[in-house]
Amino acid sequence: MRCFNHPDSEAVGICKHCSKGICRECVNDSGHGIACSFPCIDEVKSLYEMIKRNRQMYSFAAKTHIRNAIWLVLVAAAFIAIGFWTKDDSPFRVYLIGMGLLFILGSTFAFLNSRKIARLSKGNTANPASKAQM
Repeated sequence: MRCFNHPDSEAVGICKHCSKGICRECVNDSGHGIACSFPCIDEVKSLYEMIKRNRQMYSFAAKTHIRNAIWLVLVAAAFIAIGFWTKDDSPFRVYLIGMGLLFILGSTFAFLNSRKIARLSKGNTANPASKAQM
């Protein structure tokens, strides 16, 4: 592969942002990979920061899903309790208990999603700089 800016020079790497081949003369280290120019260095740094922020959001998302699961269980309990307190011959009773069961199902999905996200956050605790340079 040849350098994008110097066609007579052999490329030693590829710009992390624009994927152009770059020679030793054009290489700029961004701290998170190599880049061909200052605008590309800025883009590589901003992408690295975005990835870093996204990894930090995993724990927040897992906590949010757990909180949602708890609220759904409470709402389900309320629906089921009100369903059992209504008259035996009321069709509304079946509706309330059914809705309570649906809320329990939603709570189960929220809880399982929180566990999945928590596992993902544990898998992404490695140094983001080492993954960003791949």
